[in-house]
Amino acid sequence: MQKFSEKASKSTLTVEEYWQQAKLTAEVAWNEAAIPLLKALLKLEEYHVSANALLGKILINNYQEEGIEYLEKVMALSPEHFISAFQLIYNFLKSEGRDKEANNYSQRAEHHYKLLALAEKERSSITKNDKLTEHDLSLEFIESLQMQLANQE
Repeated sequence: MQKFSEKASKSTLTVEEYWQQAKLTAEVAWNEAAIPLLKALLKLEEYHVSANALLGKILINNYQEEGIEYLEKVMALSPEHFISAFQLIYNFLKSEGRDKEANNYSQRAEHHYKLLALAEKERSSITKNDKLTEHDLSLEFIESLQMQLANQE
């Protein structure tokens, strides 16, 4: 952690360096100390799934509703993290006595699960009748996506 602190005082950290420092801070020091680092990282890379997930979890565990915003982003960005983010939000809302909102999330999770099952079925095979088309994604979006994928654990 000292290495990151020294570099941060001399120059700007990269997204990956912010992530490593935030993760270490949360593990070694305490979760709350990682909040400013995670927020700084998310100013650089708004769609960093792991940073959004950790920040959301820390905030929710400290009964701060702001955590829902970050976990919502995780749910939108990462199908494989959808359920864990949903569970954190659901449990938070239930603990706050907000059963109606919690049930809305539960219905949303059920719908998401059904969509994933349909998508899996659709993608499990390809036939000669399937029409394949070229994407129309911008180079900027593709590079951003590549960077996100490279930063995933």
